[in-house]
Amino acid sequence: MTMKVAIVEYHGVPLVRVAGEIDGSSVIEFRRTVMGAGAQRGNAVVIELSEVRYLESAAIGVLIEAHGVSKARGVRMVVVCPAIEIARILRLSGLHHIVPVFEDVDSAVEILSNGQTGGEPSRD
Repeated sequence: MTMKVAIVEYHGVPLVRVAGEIDGSSVIEFRRTVMGAGAQRGNAVVIELSEVRYLESAAIGVLIEAHGVSKARGVRMVVVCPAIEIARILRLSGLHHIVPVFEDVDSAVEILSNGQTGGEPSRD
């Protein structure tokens, strides 16, 4: 399966919806989209990985880089990842210590809308 990625607006917050596999052939497009979403209007962005079935380590690097760039721009970035397999990869990488990770989009958007940046702890 190839990767599909789109930026949509969800309750006024840019939401990067990703589906499929983020691998060597798609990580450049993933990076371009994630970095572009952080540059859009607003002060928050959600990266939704709900439909991601495979995540290469380079994608974790993209999320860390995007979080740093977003933070420098004053944009709060969070990740949504309800899939246990992918959430486990994120947890093992330590990403959840850098970027807040939520289990659902509504929780992430609610926290961002309230001006908060803390995420729910990933499944341990």
